[in-house]
Amino acid sequence: VSDELCVMIMSVRKGKRLVARLLPFLPAAQAAAVVMVIARNLPALAKKDKQDQVLCCLVDPVSAVIQSLSSSALTDLLQELQGSEGQLTTVLQNKVNRMRQLVSQRGKTGDHLVRWENIC
Repeated sequence: VSDELCVMIMSVRKGKRLVARLLPFLPAAQAAAVVMVIARNLPALAKKDKQDQVLCCLVDPVSAVIQSLSSSALTDLLQELQGSEGQLTTVLQNKVNRMRQLVSQRGKTGDHLVRWENIC
């Protein structure tokens, strides 16, 4: 799986949804390779997803692939997520900051119910 091609496809809303629908049908090795590409490029994908907010549709298919990984493949994936620049930390911090903004906005309008779909 080419990183450039995968990122190009996932740069648009339909591409993310296509990958989410395709992952369950790929052979285990190819699905793991796609998940590794997603992990390597997670900050860029998250940045491009700010307007679309569709990246969270990948949670279930990626989770299924992760559950099927061997321990060595899972270790490789975690190392990709850690990255040399702390990619996982950056992405999680962005999501937490987004959640804080939504809670703050909801508090100002008097609506105290924050749905998970709005956070993703």
